[in-house]
Amino acid sequence: MRNGNDMGHVSWREGTVNTQEDHFKLSYFEDPLTKGDGTWPLPIAQVGPGKDQSVTVQFLLEGLPPDRAREIREAVERDLKVLVVDHWIPDQPSPWPYLELWAGSFGNAYAQVHWSLFPKDPEQWRRQHRTTTEVSGSPGSAATATNYFRRRLRGSDLDLLRTHPLLQLLVETVRNDDELDLQLRGLYVDIYYQGYNAFQIHFPGRKVRLGSEHDKDRPEYWPKKWMPIDDISTEHVPQALQWVKIQRDKQLALDERQFESVVVRDNRAADSVAVVLDRQIVQPGWKQRLDLLLYDLESERLVLAELKLISNKEIAGDVFEQLLRYQGLLANNPQIQATYPHVFEQKVALGLVEHDLHALRVDRPPLLLLLLAGLNEHTSKGKVDRLCAGAKRKHSEFRSLDVRVQSWSDFSLAPCRIPPISQLPPFEEWFERNVSTQ
Repeated sequence: MRNGNDMGHVSWREGTVNTQEDHFKLSYFEDPLTKGDGTWPLPIAQVGPGKDQSVTVQFLLEGLPPDRAREIREAVERDLKVLVVDHWIPDQPSPWPYLELWAGSFGNAYAQVHWSLFPKDPEQWRRQHRTTTEVSGSPGSAATATNYFRRRLRGSDLDLLRTHPLLQLLVETVRNDDELDLQLRGLYVDIYYQGYNAFQIHFPGRKVRLGSEHDKDRPEYWPKKWMPIDDISTEHVPQALQWVKIQRDKQLALDERQFESVVVRDNRAADSVAVVLDRQIVQPGWKQRLDLLLYDLESERLVLAELKLISNKEIAGDVFEQLLRYQGLLANNPQIQATYPHVFEQKVALGLVEHDLHALRVDRPPLLLLLLAGLNEHTSKGKVDRLCAGAKRKHSEFRSLDVRVQSWSDFSLAPCRIPPISQLPPFEEWFERNVSTQ
């Protein structure tokens, strides 16, 4: 029995898999793009639950030439390291939930080693998980539902935002100030300045918060953190906004929040080809956030975007893991994608989006985008080495993940307009042009 544990807390081990219980069958494709041609190769491995935090792996390579068997086994072991060991979420009792997540993801659909989930009782499994999807097209594959996700406003709350004098003024202020950004959050609305809350509107309580949870010493016209919307004079809105800006400017730094704010600002115009639909999207039950969700007008597809400064340690490879997880999140939860056409319509109604679209499509896999800032001739060797480590990890662990790249040497100086995604190079090509020659 072989132990694939290299992290000390979660592992995979070789053994016999009971196919009468929940299990995965793994198939191997020379070319993942042939998955839709109606053929499906025989399984080359099976994976079942193991003891404690492990899974059991049974390879089915008998009869294959030795070189071929070795090639396939190495590919499967790479997947096991990435999906079982590296991607294990600490608050999960085992890696099994993440394997179910991966089996229903678009990443799995395009992967060389394809995971197909075979529940012991498929109908019971679907009832328990409420929301299922078979985006990967594999026999038996299904997806796990996560917590309820809501972005669009209730009709009554949208009307309140458009008609109440205070809220109407706040929306108008956002429209006229490029440094501000408004995002819909279902039962509340966030108004950002430099990536931080300037105002938060809470509809069930009919109240507004000035600044963030951490702000203190509020102005006398705003004595409480949360104020009823009917108790605030519209005359105080300009003063309140100025107060927030002063608080934020004290702590202003060229960090990723400001980078994100510049990207949002520079892609607001009607002639931009990327529409910002959402920002700072939290996966239910997980601490990390997707930076931006965009809509690429040329391809008519959603875009999941992560922003990184060259100084961020996550460029050593974690950024690809993040994008993979968010890809799986949307693939496994169609209600998340389905909310964004409504978000777009409501933003248009509020005058926050100037693009004239007949419809916003969410029926195809999202594109993946890395927005990078700070790589130039003055970048230290240590930061370049970190990016090189990221390229190696991308090649070894995320080879099938198509991540496009747009970079700026200094986001504070150049306009951060995003071109059509089709015009952007894949990470490997971008790295070859911009880094490997340094």
